[in-house]
Amino acid sequence: MNIVLPYGYKNIEVNIPDSCKITMLEPKKRPDFLPDFLKGVENEKEIVDAALENPIGLDKLESILNSQSTVAIIVDDITRPTPAKIILKPILKKLHDIGIEDNKIDIIFAYGSHRVHTKEEKEILLGSQILSKYRVHDHNAHEVSMLKEYGTTSRGTPVLMNKIAAVADLRILTGVIKPHCQAAYSGGGKSILPGIASIGTIIYDHNFDSVSKGLIGVVEGNPMRNDIEEAADKLGVSFILNVVLDSDKKIVAAVAGDMIKAHRVGCNILDSLCRFTINKQMDMGIVSCGAPVDINLYQAINGIVSLIKIKTPVIKKNATIILAAECSEGLGHSIFKKWRGMEPQDILDKLKNNATFEEGIWAIQVLSECRRYANIIVVSEEKNKEDIESTGLTYSRTMEEALNVSLSKLRDFGIDKPEILVLPDASYMIMDLNDNKGL
Repeated sequence: MNIVLPYGYKNIEVNIPDSCKITMLEPKKRPDFLPDFLKGVENEKEIVDAALENPIGLDKLESILNSQSTVAIIVDDITRPTPAKIILKPILKKLHDIGIEDNKIDIIFAYGSHRVHTKEEKEILLGSQILSKYRVHDHNAHEVSMLKEYGTTSRGTPVLMNKIAAVADLRILTGVIKPHCQAAYSGGGKSILPGIASIGTIIYDHNFDSVSKGLIGVVEGNPMRNDIEEAADKLGVSFILNVVLDSDKKIVAAVAGDMIKAHRVGCNILDSLCRFTINKQMDMGIVSCGAPVDINLYQAINGIVSLIKIKTPVIKKNATIILAAECSEGLGHSIFKKWRGMEPQDILDKLKNNATFEEGIWAIQVLSECRRYANIIVVSEEKNKEDIESTGLTYSRTMEEALNVSLSKLRDFGIDKPEILVLPDASYMIMDLNDNKGL
């Protein structure tokens, strides 16, 4: 069977022998669950408009704001597939209809600890008209003078946030709701933490305990999600406008309103689009995620965790995962080079016993958890070979090479007809294992 997988902004193919039993899962074209205000609405602009006109848990913007209000709009960075231009246009129109002038509106890129955009990337995300008309800011998690302090959360996380957003009368949080291996889902309060938080706040929030306990699609008892929402609440009321995307990255649903209530409805919509249950653990996994998620290894790890960092892994212990990831920007973070040459359990033991975390270390922890459970082969560009191998992962130049190595290993264990789970859009999938339910 010939399988086509997203790879950067193009595709990569692999032919899997007929002797293998293949289960390939992808997000549905449309969610099975939609609030009444979205039923029958399919145009992207109309979906966003409908959400704005039907906020969940909060009044409409025109009831919250007046012509003298100041507004900070938080937008995702280039590592997220969020269609910012489509989301921003109705928001800005609404603000103008209220009578709010351009000089009372600030737009802030929620970089968290990620790199700053190039001018071209900003234009891709916002468009030249918005860039030229409004004040657009690059959040800097390291610039203390641009932060405002709000005490600590109940977990002890110091709450230092972007001053521009903090002093605004209202924050409008835009973003995409997708699976997240630490905070359960993206979206909601994540625009604030880590989006516009200080590096110290981000590091404390992403501590060993919260990273280890965080699972994809599990909000209940999720320490990071709880901490995020407690910290974000200290700034005052925030109004969200979050979207749900299909596999073509087109908007199929949107929710607006309260940071928690509206977000949870959005999570339910996402579940109905891309949450699947399988009835047994598979012998092997093949995953990809495409651009922008596979822009670097730091982000592409999200393809691997979909099989492991869930309630119960959906592949067997010591099974092989093949990750197709272009990684045009290589590793994506210097933290990988600091932890090269160590076994995963040694890394986890050291992190657990070390009270001091550092920026980006959560990627090392998550990758180590995955390496401890499975054998991971990364199919990527030749230039990435040395870097990928330095992380303890196996590098392969082609999908065919990676597949042959994996099938050979399985045959050594007497498995001639392996069951293979294929997730072409792995970072957008939520997997559950249930012995009493099939597909």
